Amino acid sequence: MAMTKKNLYQRKRQHRVRFERHNGNVDAMGNPTYSVADDWNLLPQIWPCELLTASAGEVLRGRQVTAETSNVLIGEFFGAQGIETTDRVILSDGQRMAINGIMDQDGKQNEARIEARATL
Repeated sequence: MAMTKKNLYQRKRQHRVRFERHNGNVDAMGNPTYSVADDWNLLPQIWPCELLTASAGEVLRGRQVTAETSNVLIGEFFGAQGIETTDRVILSDGQRMAINGIMDQDGKQNEARIEARATL
């Protein structure tokens, strides 16, 4: 089978991730309760993306990743609109990751790049 642009695109964006946002609850000391599962709300969007494993300082697609980054997600820019660095990524296997950074790689709003780190 010949590799067409459509087949390449479908193969490349094989992961579907969701996002969670903290609801703002704080503990008795006034600190956000990030470790309490009930304090996170699931956002409605499902984002098809490419999931890459990275190590600190590695260069992926022309950009160096930060020291804390364990994974890089690359997908359509408009599918990731409204996502913030305070949100969390949920992979299809249920693993949750904190977001380190979100960027528009080429400045043309074609692809979004989300750098994330695995959380316990």
